[in-house]
Amino acid sequence: MKILLITLCMASSFLVAQPHHFGPGHEKARMMKKWKLIEYLDLNEEQSEKFFLRVTTLEKELKAFHKKERAIREDLHDLLDAEEVDGEKARKLIGEYFDLKLEISELLKHHHQGINDILSDEQQIKYALFEHQFKKKMKDEWFDKKGKWGKGKP
Repeated sequence: MKILLITLCMASSFLVAQPHHFGPGHEKARMMKKWKLIEYLDLNEEQSEKFFLRVTTLEKELKAFHKKERAIREDLHDLLDAEEVDGEKARKLIGEYFDLKLEISELLKHHHQGINDILSDEQQIKYALFEHQFKKKMKDEWFDKKGKWGKGKP
């Protein structure tokens, strides 16, 4: 357990040293997510090392996909800002956008199917459900702090 904590501390110090694209709150949420994932899946030290190597690889691949997705969305916004919408270009970009979404889904599916050499069946189920549960919990906490419309509580 001590080695696991040392590994996590080293990983967190590495992550904190990286440039923050979304501000410190985003990085804090990422670290909290990792801690909750370790706790929720009840990972042992060996599992944790192997698991997070795979997750890091997945995150890098997803980052590339999200960069492409963002570029397509920007192009779509540019079309809306034009005097007249180019229908052919719009259909092409929309097709690319949804093709990219399919690729992301396939990547996630492949990742989850390939994790069975690290996680038990029960852990795999928990992992498949974790992202949704974590986002819901974070959103609920944010709404509790900010109020329904984000104005903040007095």
